[in-house]
Amino acid sequence: MNEQLAARVTFTNALPPHMAQAVSEIIKAATIVFSRLTYAEATVEDIAAECGVAPTAVYYHFGGKEELFDQAFEACLHGFSAVVDSVRAGAETLDEKALREVISSGWAWWRTHPVEARFLTLHLNGATPQSRRAYDAWQERHAQRAFDYLSEEDRPLRSSRKAARI
Repeated sequence: MNEQLAARVTFTNALPPHMAQAVSEIIKAATIVFSRLTYAEATVEDIAAECGVAPTAVYYHFGGKEELFDQAFEACLHGFSAVVDSVRAGAETLDEKALREVISSGWAWWRTHPVEARFLTLHLNGATPQSRRAYDAWQERHAQRAFDYLSEEDRPLRSSRKAARI
């Protein structure tokens, strides 16, 4: 989870229950709207209507469409990662069987979360600078973790530049 999302989760947890619920509902509504419309097409008014609140309620909790998009996008990435991480953590060893289970859990999340999956697919590389950074970090994290399932001798050699950073 990136720092901004962690701060939002901490902030949301510190809110009175009714306000935390409102933030959660607005993010859920944003996910639905952004799964139907591109970032450019969607408006805060669309999200407010989906949620059944006034646009001012959205602006009360979020700085605008970009911040709300970023939070919804990162929540979807986090939802996928949480399922995969849970299966990975339960594996006795990181071998081919564990990898198959992790991949299976990822596809299961994709099938059981069609709105979030459609949102991520529609905005695959992110529509904002923050969501692009979040997507790049998410993709890099999962790509690097894939190598954990290979034996040491099967792992590709790292470039000297990357090796110097490790």
